[in-house]
Amino acid sequence: MDWDNYRAFLEVARMGSLAAAAAGLDTSVAKLRRQLDALEQRLGLELLERSAQGIRPTPVGARLIAALQPMAQAAGAAALVGEPAGSVSVAALEIFTTHLLPSVFAKLRQTHPHLSIELIAKRWRDDLSDCKADVVVLATPPAAAGLEVRCFGGLEAGLYAHRDYIDAAGAPAEVADLPRFSLIGPESDLTLRRVSDEMGLALNPSDLNFRTDSINGQFSAVMAGVGIGRLFVAQAKAHPELVRVLPAAGNILPGWVAASTAALASPLVRLVFETVAAAMARHAVRPGDDSPASRARQARIPAIADRAVPPSWVRTMA
Repeated sequence: MDWDNYRAFLEVARMGSLAAAAAGLDTSVAKLRRQLDALEQRLGLELLERSAQGIRPTPVGARLIAALQPMAQAAGAAALVGEPAGSVSVAALEIFTTHLLPSVFAKLRQTHPHLSIELIAKRWRDDLSDCKADVVVLATPPAAAGLEVRCFGGLEAGLYAHRDYIDAAGAPAEVADLPRFSLIGPESDLTLRRVSDEMGLALNPSDLNFRTDSINGQFSAVMAGVGIGRLFVAQAKAHPELVRVLPAAGNILPGWVAASTAALASPLVRLVFETVAAAMARHAVRPGDDSPASRARQARIPAIADRAVPPSWVRTMA
């Protein structure tokens, strides 16, 4: 039994991505593909399939995973003895650090318990010029040299309200109805204008009843039943008590994961980089998605291509 091939299969099934699995095993994607092909050919079975959420096991692959778990746990316990310890810092907007990334890192630390994560949350209006991290998740494409950059697509946002608020106040039938409702949005007039234009809402500061530049503050206000606010679909899906209103009103926040090529020489940084990139891609809108904002994705990403983040947001390692 070639355990390395089975181990490769288990890691790809767990991570949902060849690149993330290769980083976790400290190998190349090409070698990983060869191992998977050899295993499927030997067994005469199709073990993995691609889906909108990434790579996942087929039904027979899932049964094989269950059969391999005892051996995988024993092999993992032995491997941990020599596993290097270290800390990796990740900087991202607070929407990502609060609602999307913690579960990713919790899963990662189950297999790499000696890994420590420093998560740096940034708000929309924060000055990012003095923020340094090993890995960064960006809403604008970085222009600095010496970086490896991965565009993971775009995250869809829409208008949501708590079911209790909808029961009490009703729901808008069209965009023109919005000013008659309690609205939640950013404190910054500039941010409001940008978001309003992107979503086709034409809102004025006087239309808002609750204002904060904190994405978490806006989310908490929606959850408390204050009114209608803009949330990311990936964030709202975890809360069935939230109701999307005016589904055609949506926009896309494109995203990139970046790290310096010097930092990526560290296996731990490479592991975190690939894991974050794969996890964010699973939440992204893809061409052909049946969502109100999917058609805007391709137009939205090039529109911001001339915006860049300060190069010093990414830590440079000698």
